[in-house]
Amino acid sequence: MAKTLIEQIRKRDGRVVPFEPDKIEAAIARAVRSVQQADDRLTRELTEDVCARVGEDAPAEPSVPSVEMVQDAIERSLIAAGHPRIARSYILYRARRNRIREAKSELLDAVDEILREEEDGEGIQTRRHPTSSGPALKMLQVGAAASREYYLKRLIPEEAADAHIRGDLHIHDIEQYAKTFNSFQIPLARLLSGGFATEYGSVRSAKRPGSALGLAALALQQAQNECFGGQSFSAFDRDLASVLGPKVSEAELFQATEGFIYDLNTLHSRAGGQVPYSSVGLGLDTSPTGRMVTSAVLRAFVNGLGRGEPAIYPNLTFKVKRGVNLDPGDPNYDLFQLAIEVAARRLMPNFAFLDAPFNARPGSDLTYLSGCARVPADRHGAPLDAGRGNIATVSINLPRLVLKARRGNLSFGHLLDTTLAIAGRQLLHRADVLGRLRVRDFPFLMGQGLYAGSADLAPDDAIDPALRHGTLALSFVGLAEALILLTGEHHGQSAIAQERGLAIVGQMRDFVDRLSTDHDRNFVLYGAHSDAPVGRFVALDRREFGEVPHVTDKAWYASSFSLPADFAIDAARLFAIEAPYQELCDGGHLSVVEFASLPEPASVERLLRSMLASGIGHGGLSFPLDHCPDCRVSGTFAGDCPDCGAPSTRLVRVRRQAAYLGPDATSSAAKLAEIAARVPTSPAA
Repeated sequence: MAKTLIEQIRKRDGRVVPFEPDKIEAAIARAVRSVQQADDRLTRELTEDVCARVGEDAPAEPSVPSVEMVQDAIERSLIAAGHPRIARSYILYRARRNRIREAKSELLDAVDEILREEEDGEGIQTRRHPTSSGPALKMLQVGAAASREYYLKRLIPEEAADAHIRGDLHIHDIEQYAKTFNSFQIPLARLLSGGFATEYGSVRSAKRPGSALGLAALALQQAQNECFGGQSFSAFDRDLASVLGPKVSEAELFQATEGFIYDLNTLHSRAGGQVPYSSVGLGLDTSPTGRMVTSAVLRAFVNGLGRGEPAIYPNLTFKVKRGVNLDPGDPNYDLFQLAIEVAARRLMPNFAFLDAPFNARPGSDLTYLSGCARVPADRHGAPLDAGRGNIATVSINLPRLVLKARRGNLSFGHLLDTTLAIAGRQLLHRADVLGRLRVRDFPFLMGQGLYAGSADLAPDDAIDPALRHGTLALSFVGLAEALILLTGEHHGQSAIAQERGLAIVGQMRDFVDRLSTDHDRNFVLYGAHSDAPVGRFVALDRREFGEVPHVTDKAWYASSFSLPADFAIDAARLFAIEAPYQELCDGGHLSVVEFASLPEPASVERLLRSMLASGIGHGGLSFPLDHCPDCRVSGTFAGDCPDCGAPSTRLVRVRRQAAYLGPDATSSAAKLAEIAARVPTSPAA
């Protein structure tokens, strides 16, 4: 045993304990063994040198060195003795132990916040009803906190983990990193006609509206339990019509559809932590039954739930196409008019314009998945209506890169390229980790052969051959704020800023296209309406760079290429500015028109036609939607219910939160600040 005058040591938590040279000897022996054969003599010599150094460095009063002093002495001794490889091994071991120790501390802090109900937007994104805050959700949040710390400290490549922690980028749904993938487009017709199996039994094919819509809700819930993102039926009208046939009762279909809407707003998935995050696409089927389905969904959605309150789910996408529903005389023109009336009262549906230049391709009526996501053609040949979806997303913090470039006198373009490379490697790493999971881990999506490419896989096969049909999405936050830093104005204020913005987004699109070619994967650029990153990024940047006017002096950054919420602009100019960005963002996009209150359907139709004429591919409406459950009146209320006087605390207040709807009660502080800052879009130039 090495000799030393030191008798005690101060641990990190402040406790003073006996000094044990044997522990130093064990640490040095571990470092020696990692680079060469065990050498007891060398280990003893190095241990004695360390103990001597600790004695020399110990404070005079009191003579109690700290753990950190001992570790520093070990590093110096190994280097001074001419053993750099052993020193490097010890330094790496020490850093790894520090990361583990930090992770444990951060995890306990996160759990403490969850149990004290103080977490605000940094944990799992729950997309839930405001009343869903019971023990199941808390257990889910605790598990998410543990997963998040584990993945950041143990699994995710260090360059990507550090970039996420700093705020250079945001790894979406990081708590699900190695567990499952994001979204899925459910092949509904196949499920309804052939039936499917669950863990506890099989389900027969559907023949009547009630069973068909019930199975659709069940399929959404099953898919949601195996994914962390949105699940969708891309051609709901067509798929239901193909199963129900021409003799369906309209009254029976409407009743079943109403039950479907109720189910999607009351069922819970994710162990009870979330209603199914669901999307329904419709509007193109011209058969009598298909038209009946579209009408039933729209009428049930506008009726709302049990007390008339607005439905949050499903996200509705009405697909607009010349010759089908756009103009008088088109077979589904009346349904387009109905969709406009519903949107003017309930915020949904969004509208996908399939005659926009980048949408006008064969099969493009099936591309819009959910919210603002879009599934482009598959490099590996799976048809657009096959079961596919997004695997994972990472978002780039554009304002931060400009701030870093300014501080270090660096090139913004170079920093962007460097960060894009880290993001690309992170997405490939995540896809590789998920691709090693087994078919049996996904008994519904993979076990039933629903995911494209999974039908021929055995239960113990890896799912990578199927996941290769999905997309890997690169997104971005704060183009407007980045342009303010670069040019003094954002892209809504000057042509110079618009040109620079298109160049930046074009640089990102070129990058994902190269990734797709180099790795033979479906990489996409996603113009997401972000939720968690917009508040997280600006808080981190304000802490590091201070309050920068029009950039970090607010609680949120603009999502992707969106203009700042507090910027007043007319609709025609908004569409002209955003249309080129939509074309670059092949992974999805959404342009939103803001109204001060519930709009008139005629105004909505004029704006929709202006969107199409401007080349917009996907658009939606936003306005304050309030509902009184007592008198069942909906509108935009400044305070108490204007009809019955019910206090404002009883009102249901629904807002467009990102690409989906939600009550104010489920919004983060950053999102509430952004909602409050919104100004109406002028209807004309």
